[in-house]
Amino acid sequence: MIRTTILLLKRLFRLLHPSRFFIYISFIFGLISSSLEGVGFGLLIPLLDGVVKGGNFSNIYNIPFLSNFILLLPVRKNMYIFLFLLFLLMLVVRINHILRFANEIIIANVCEKAGHTIRTKILNRYMEFAKIFFDKNKIGYLHNILLIQTDRTAEFLQLIFNAFLHFMIGIAYYAVMSIALALGKSGI
Repeated sequence: MIRTTILLLKRLFRLLHPSRFFIYISFIFGLISSSLEGVGFGLLIPLLDGVVKGGNFSNIYNIPFLSNFILLLPVRKNMYIFLFLLFLLMLVVRINHILRFANEIIIANVCEKAGHTIRTKILNRYMEFAKIFFDKNKIGYLHNILLIQTDRTAEFLQLIFNAFLHFMIGIAYYAVMSIALALGKSGI
């Protein structure tokens, strides 16, 4: 079942000729966005920890990467540390949302072009039919069916492409995390 689905997707990609550049850019945006999501959670934990402890952010110096940024602050009062962490969190979340939005725009553009390619191929096939076919069928009805079905196909392609992209990003993300955990346990 999975093998036939993969073969059908390969055949569909060969038929539609999507731009590989945009697919790669979409994949890179997705990876960066997923990474920023992890960074956001990494910033949220010390932020909430300091708030729960009554505004005491002394544990922030135990976090290697974040403590280097805190040491750059001219004044290291708890309020300034809180505002700095909040600013970093909001910046990371904003960049994450911009990348996700750009990713969705790219995917929608690729799928719209795929729908246009399908529509053109079907229309060219229609033009090969004999005159008797058009005498028996209403041209407006055929055109309506063509538009509706290609739009549905483009929407379905967008769903499939999104699911496939998120699946590949998830695999890459889990592979990186597994390697990082394995290296962390081995002491390297």
